[in-house]
Amino acid sequence: MAQAPPGLERMGSSDSISHAELVEHLEGICASGAFEGSTTLKNLLRYLFQNRHKQIGEYEIAVEALGRREDFDQQLDASVRVQISRLRRRLRDYYRAEGRLLPIRFSVPLGTHQLSVNGLDSEASATSGMLDPIEIVQAAQRQDNFSARLIGWRPLPKLVVALVCLTVSLSCVILWQFLEIAAQKRALVAGPAPAAMLPLWKEFSANGKPIEIVLPNPTFFSWQVQNREVLMARDTTVNSFPDLEKAPDLKVIEEKFGKPTLSQQYAVSSDVIASLKLLRYMDAGSQRADIAISSDAPSDLFEGDNIILVGTPGTLAPFKNQLDRLYLEFDPQGWAIQNRQPRAGEQAVYSAVFESPTRVVSPGLIAVLPGISKDTRIMIIAGQSTAALVWFLTSNEGSQQLEKARRQAGGGPYFEAVIMSELAGDTILNNRLAVVRPYSPSMPRN
Repeated sequence: MAQAPPGLERMGSSDSISHAELVEHLEGICASGAFEGSTTLKNLLRYLFQNRHKQIGEYEIAVEALGRREDFDQQLDASVRVQISRLRRRLRDYYRAEGRLLPIRFSVPLGTHQLSVNGLDSEASATSGMLDPIEIVQAAQRQDNFSARLIGWRPLPKLVVALVCLTVSLSCVILWQFLEIAAQKRALVAGPAPAAMLPLWKEFSANGKPIEIVLPNPTFFSWQVQNREVLMARDTTVNSFPDLEKAPDLKVIEEKFGKPTLSQQYAVSSDVIASLKLLRYMDAGSQRADIAISSDAPSDLFEGDNIILVGTPGTLAPFKNQLDRLYLEFDPQGWAIQNRQPRAGEQAVYSAVFESPTRVVSPGLIAVLPGISKDTRIMIIAGQSTAALVWFLTSNEGSQQLEKARRQAGGGPYFEAVIMSELAGDTILNNRLAVVRPYSPSMPRN
């Protein structure tokens, strides 16, 4: 395919646009509400635009666009893939709203890191040029009036009058069918009326920012053994690949089979169920939400978004900076939550109660904090059973408990809470709110 001349981009099959207009379009995207507050994504988009005619890889993007160190390893750090995925979604949101009428489209095709510049295709152009059904009705009425004036101007044979009447009748039938089909299409697109969101979720999403549900992967160590078989091992107290030295059992395996490689192909089943339930809940309430799988993502990866962190105390280790901001913290084993500065009437420790080999009352942590960038928020859902915590947060009973306790604790958008979940295996029997306390970044931590 012939390349466009310098300074021009190929638009569709015949049109072209100047470089200056493309730059203007680029800056319009960066100034839009879809990219508000996300400096990282703006920088990434500008970098991809400037290098759209080059073959660039993850390493170049990480170091030159995202500010990663020169020892960046894409096998250990998924930040480029996550950011590219987020950029695709933001561009999609922009062209569905503010940029829906623009003739230019920026995109990053799946499986690539290259920015593609295109015009609206013929089908989209045809769709965008179609009249609204109301405009069609008005046009038909104007045509009928014009025909009536012509008929009144000169007497016509009966056959012609009959043909005119038949034509008008058929036009009305066709118009009615068109309007009926259009109404059905709108109903299919619109779907059922959005479900009423519970107070916590209304408050969390009131800023209109995209919601990113972050599901971290546990850290597994992988060895290639005899007959090309793979041995994979995990120590739940080790949640970072460089921390292998802290696990004596893993060191024994290393001494036998050599240096391992990092494997992050799995996720905790409870966290997956919890994330999918949250996604369905958001979708039912017409809230924009996506799931990102990232076990070692830097905190600025989700700049400009409302973030929901879902995981066990161990798998959330990459987000230690966020967890350290809380008064409530898990012990290293993840079966107890310590209250760093208990107030009057609060327990110092909320511990799991093992009632039988299969029945346990497990503590879970729910917190809402100020987000990474202006006007964003972070929600933390952490525990051995995050599915139980999400069930609590999306149920009327749990919402009522939480809202009442928040009011008694002084209200405010930011808080920390402990939920005691009664479980029989994977079955959720009950949830009980143990404590709620307001979060304040100005309060000293131990």
